[in-house]
Amino acid sequence: MNIGIQSCTKKVTLKAAKDDIIEVIYYKGDSIDLKVKGIYEKYYVNTGSIVKIDNEFYSGDGNDNKHLMLSTKKDTIFQYENELKYKVEIKKISKDTFKSTSIYVNEYGEEYILQAIYYDKDYNIFKIVRRNRTYVK
Repeated sequence: MNIGIQSCTKKVTLKAAKDDIIEVIYYKGDSIDLKVKGIYEKYYVNTGSIVKIDNEFYSGDGNDNKHLMLSTKKDTIFQYENELKYKVEIKKISKDTFKSTSIYVNEYGEEYILQAIYYDKDYNIFKIVRRNRTYVK
């Protein structure tokens, strides 16, 4: 069992909207969406990211209840840091096969399976299961 951490920081600039409107960032599935009326720019940020706007940090808990309100009367610049903590479990599932499972661990210690990779006795991949989709060789 191994714990891995991947992170990156990205800066994003959204131009001011042409209309006098308010933009809402909200979690929907596995992204943050900017939902507006009128002409606007939007940017998608993966769930689990930390968003920084004007020295304030925001993150979603995955339960669709975190909202950010952004004025569109001026350009909005924000940066986000995507840090993903996960562990990898390797288990023998039969005499000739084993499975490697990548598991996302959130800040509360809750675990979610990202993907499972199945190998034969010669370490060849013969099946991948990712987000309820199965890929077979």
